[in-house]
Formats: sequence, C-alpha cells, structure tokens
Amino acid sequence: MAKIKQGILGGFSGKVGPVIGSSWKGKATMRALALHVHQPRTLLQLAERARFGLIGSFLSNFTQALAVGWKLRENGTTAQNEAMRYNLANALTGTYPQYDVDYQKVRVSDGNLVGADNATASDNGSGGCDVSWIDNSGVGNARPDDGMLFCIYNKTKDEAVTRLDVAERSDGSFVYTYPVSWSGDTAYVWIGFRNSAGTCSRSQYLAQIVCS
Repeated sequence: MAKIKQGILGGFSGKVGPVIGSSWKGKATMRALALHVHQPRTLLQLAERARFGLIGSFLSNFTQALAVGWKLRENGTTAQNEAMRYNLANALTGTYPQYDVDYQKVRVSDGNLVGADNATASDNGSGGCDVSWIDNSGVGNARPDDGMLFCIYNKTKDEAVTRLDVAERSDGSFVYTYPVSWSGDTAYVWIGFRNSAGTCSRSQYLAQIVCS
C-alpha cells in the first residue's frame, strides 16, 4: 500500500499499480515496476544447451591434453575453445534428448606432425593397458624423439588420465597401469605425438577396453 505524505499532490512511497514511489535526496521519485522477461525454452534451445553441456563436461576431463594438443590451433580464442568447436561439430551422436559422445571421432590433439603408424591398445590382463605402434621416424616430419601423448577415459567413473612424453616415437610401445579402483570399468584410449617445438599430431582413437 502506498502512503501520501504531503496531501493529494505530494509525493508518495510504496506501490500504486505498476508504479513505485520513493524519495531520493529529498526529492520525490517514481519508477515503473520491472517487467518479468520470460525466455522461451524452445526445443532448439534445449537441444543446443544439451549438446554444449555434454561435450563441455566430457572435455573438462582432458584440460591438460587440450592445452598442449590444441595450442598451435588457437585462432584468436583458446586451445580449449578450438577443441570444443571441433568436437562439438564432429564427436556427437544421437538426437535430443539422447545425445552421446562418439569416442572414435573425439580429437584430444590436432596438428601437422605425422601421427602413429599401426597403433593399437589392449588390456593386458594384469591391471594395465598395452599400447604399441610402428616406429615411423623419418616419414615426413616424424622424428625418433617425438614424445607420446597418452589419454585414457574411464566412462564408468567419468574421469580421464593424460600422460605427456611418457614414451618416444622410437620406443614403439608403452604400458599404462590403471588405478586399482578402475578394475572392471570401461575405458577408451587415444594417443598422439608432439615434437620439441610443440607441434602435435592429430590424436588417434585406439580402442574401447575393460580394465583388468
């Protein structure tokens, strides 16, 4: 309820219909009530938010890998944003509201360095993942001392592990030992390489495995 302080022609305080009266520095003022703005949540808006949310949440597990693997792909934005842009356009499957990540199309690194040749990954039955590839040093810009980028994503626990420079191209193999708590979980594996100048290869999806 509004109160008139100085008669019918005086200022007032409180609410009268869509108007609010008050006093500021001794002067009577009036203002309109703020309108409630309703933003319609259309199917298209909901679908877009779901797509961004799913890929954004997934990629948040790979912050370290993306910072290295997409650094030289920054184009006025950030490595994270470039990775988001690519994977949003290429690594989703399904239709709203049943979206999922297409792990075979996920890219955790991108660049012009020659990638791995004939790379494979498999569970070794002893609590680890065996990764192997053919040493293709000398092919294009591939060098023996290019460091390997290893990423493994545990879908069951929605967490990932990134290992940088844990092996060199010339090694031809690498063994990753899972955390003990991963036993029985489903995981996905990617690898790539980067050279001493920071140039990376496009990551390669290798396998879906069940951790021993």
